[in-house]
Amino acid sequence: MIAKIIEGKSFGGCVGYVLKKDSEIIHANGLRTDSAKTIAQDFNFQRMLNPRLGNAVGHIILSWNTDDKNMLNNDIMVSSAKRYLSKMGIKDTQCLMVRHHDRKHDHIHIIYNRVNDYGKTISNSNGRYKSFKACKELNAMYGFKQSEGKENVNRGRLKGNDRTRYQIYDTVKAGITPQQKLG
Repeated sequence: MIAKIIEGKSFGGCVGYVLKKDSEIIHANGLRTDSAKTIAQDFNFQRMLNPRLGNAVGHIILSWNTDDKNMLNNDIMVSSAKRYLSKMGIKDTQCLMVRHHDRKHDHIHIIYNRVNDYGKTISNSNGRYKSFKACKELNAMYGFKQSEGKENVNRGRLKGNDRTRYQIYDTVKAGITPQQKLG
C-alpha cells in the first residue's frame, strides 16, 4: 500500500471527481451520502467552524499493489484506511472513503475535512514522512506487498512535482555507468 496526499480548497470539486462512474462509497462518517451535492454541503458546513483555513480539503489516495488483489475487499480497505488515518493524526472529523474500479490496481480515495468536529485545524506537518511510516507499518501488519524501487512507477501518469522528481531520478540513473556503481 502506498499513499498520495493532496490538499485543496473545493469540497465540491473533490467530491465530484471522486464520485465518478466505476466508484462506490465504502465508508462515510458525519456525512449524508444521498448525493455529491449533500456530501459537499456537509463538508462545507463543518468548514465554517474555521473559515480562515484556506486548504480545508484533505484528499488521500491509498493504492495497493496488484499482487494484493486476492487479499482485498471493502472491509479490509476500510480497516486499513482507518488505521492509516489514526497513524496520521486525522481524527474527530468528517470522512468519505470511495473505492474506484477504473485501474488494474485497487485504490480508494479518502476525503476528510481538515476542520475537525471542534473547529480546530488538523495538522498537515510532516505529512509525507508520517505517511511513509504509516504505510510501511500497515504493509507489515496486513501482509501487503511493498513495491521495490522506482522502476515499476507508471511514468506516464505522473504530474507536477512527482513527474519532475522522476525525470531527475531517471536522468541521474542513466548518467551513472556500471563502473561508477561499483565505485
